[in-house]
Amino acid sequence: MHCSMSVWCEYVAGWAAGVSGLIIGHPLDTIKVRQQALGAVGALNVAKYTFKYEGVFAFYKGLLFPLLSAGVLNSVYFGVYGFSLSLFCNRKDKLSAEENINHMKQNGLAVYLSGCVGGFAQAFITCPVDLIKIKLQTETGHNVKFMNTHEHDYRGSLDCVKRVFKRTGLKGCYKGLTVTLWRDIPSSGLYLLVYEKMLSFFHGGNVHSELKFFSTVISGGTAGILSWACIIPLDVLKSRIQADDTRSPTYSGIYDCFKKSYQNDGWKVFGRGFWVMCLRAFPVNAVSLLSYEFVLCHLCK
Repeated sequence: MHCSMSVWCEYVAGWAAGVSGLIIGHPLDTIKVRQQALGAVGALNVAKYTFKYEGVFAFYKGLLFPLLSAGVLNSVYFGVYGFSLSLFCNRKDKLSAEENINHMKQNGLAVYLSGCVGGFAQAFITCPVDLIKIKLQTETGHNVKFMNTHEHDYRGSLDCVKRVFKRTGLKGCYKGLTVTLWRDIPSSGLYLLVYEKMLSFFHGGNVHSELKFFSTVISGGTAGILSWACIIPLDVLKSRIQADDTRSPTYSGIYDCFKKSYQNDGWKVFGRGFWVMCLRAFPVNAVSLLSYEFVLCHLCK
């Protein structure tokens, strides 16, 4: 993030970060989504039923669209973050490029707000990608013993897109956008604030000028856990809204989803998937940011 780079380097680094995180984290993401959308089933039982009735490849349902969009999504996020940060902070002409970066990263409020702007921008890509991913992840068939079963018989991501678009149009592809914005804007700001502040701590108050494995892994993993932990209730609502059947929807909106979820399962429903999220968030974000920093600092000099 802190080496000189071109637009293509930013894209390649974002793609590397996104793909590496997806490959590691998608199976746990499938378990989390199924916990949140398919009833009160423990994570181990979700994993057991999924493997028993659908096989190991079921854990990778819905991977195609996130895989294809990973580069664009991460490039938008980090690109908008960097651009916004430069606008929020006054550059000092007498300072070197590295000193200017250090100057900007010391402004915690600017880092947080810039991360929020990045989260806002990426949400418009995240929402339709997540919608297709979640619909495929929650397609269980009639044999799986979850409280709810989804039997759409999609023939893959493209078939899912075509059928959703045919039934609900472009608006239907953005179902859950409002709750996605609520979830992603504050968590994206917190994510980068924690990451940059922890890196600054590890590097004696200065922005790192070279890749260091330990500090990047610990900072990235911790930032991932904290940013996800604070928005897990919104993630539950988003999973339920986007998994909802387009033909006969259960929920009419965010408040309706909140009310019905609470009435059926109590407050505990809004923490569903928390431990799986923690287990997933640390390695995914550690590897994602390590990949991102590696590409920018070693391949894009």
